[in-house]
Amino acid sequence: MYIESHSRIESQVNVKVLNQNNTINTLPRRLDSYRSSTDKRSSSHRKNYLSSWENDPASFYSLYSYDTLGMKQIKYRCWLYKKINENDGSTTLGCRLCEQYRMIKNKNGKENTWATKGFNVLALDKIKEHRLNEKHKEAEALELQRTSMNQPDWISTRTTVLSRQEESIKNLMYSCIYLCQNDHSLNSFTPLCDLLEKVGVKLLPAEVSGVSYRNDNAALIFLQHIASVLHEDLIRKLKNSPVLGFMMDESTSRSIEKNCIVYVRYLENFEPRTSFYGIISMEGDGSAENIVKRISALWEKDGLQLSRTCWLATDNASTFKGSHHGVAAKLKKYYDMPCLELNTCVAHSYALVGKQAGQYLDSE
Repeated sequence: MYIESHSRIESQVNVKVLNQNNTINTLPRRLDSYRSSTDKRSSSHRKNYLSSWENDPASFYSLYSYDTLGMKQIKYRCWLYKKINENDGSTTLGCRLCEQYRMIKNKNGKENTWATKGFNVLALDKIKEHRLNEKHKEAEALELQRTSMNQPDWISTRTTVLSRQEESIKNLMYSCIYLCQNDHSLNSFTPLCDLLEKVGVKLLPAEVSGVSYRNDNAALIFLQHIASVLHEDLIRKLKNSPVLGFMMDESTSRSIEKNCIVYVRYLENFEPRTSFYGIISMEGDGSAENIVKRISALWEKDGLQLSRTCWLATDNASTFKGSHHGVAAKLKKYYDMPCLELNTCVAHSYALVGKQAGQYLDSE
């Protein structure tokens, strides 16, 4: 290689290169080719901003949150955005994190243009370089710390979500109780839920994971669970009562099936209470033997001490008050109820008196 005297590389005239074939190549010609391609690439970078850069992994920073099960969920947000210079309208690259936390100086003391006027070289490799910048990493750490402090723990998050679901389920249960107390058909449950939802009452969606909560079957299941909880609470009170009494009556008013409704009398804080105890299915057999069998099975299931039963109230039917084969007589005989007292229903007695008195009226 030789250089002519008084020449400079910048002159692009006198620099020559001797290659392996002993031919001379002019160096400025090679430099011109390199510079032209570099200038063309730089010029292109400065003019074009690609929105696809905002979807590149290099343009994201990570945050986290907890779901209802306490599992950490990673979230990603984009820190890159297109920044327009207010003076000349040119397009530059901006960093939301560096601007938010005022990272206007790099570690070397130079200006961090990503946080001020914007970085003017529009290239993906420059975006990747900025992601590795120390001040940018510091801004990411500050953002993660801030969001972590604002993020509630998973127990609070789970409690909040569950409380909303519980409120919705409670409203569905209240709707079922309303229908039951007002003697309405459970087929009215679906239109009632639609009405409540329109007036702003929070309810579960009509279908969750393929399960419907707004039909007559769901209403019946709700009522069964409510009845189970209320019955358990009643049993707890009965076990704390020193004495117990029961009122029974057979009924076929709603269907042809024989049933026996049972109410219980007990003491709560030395105050007498009366509560619904249950309905016993007689399965077509209304005999005293079957009634005793059914009611005793219910008592044993609830774990009640039968020796504390001192009172039984029924109608005037011989099935209940028979001296030897009535329900009261059998309970005294087969179960530990030595002090059981039988009282007949006053309403039934008055009805029988009126009926029998009318038979002897003189037609004249």
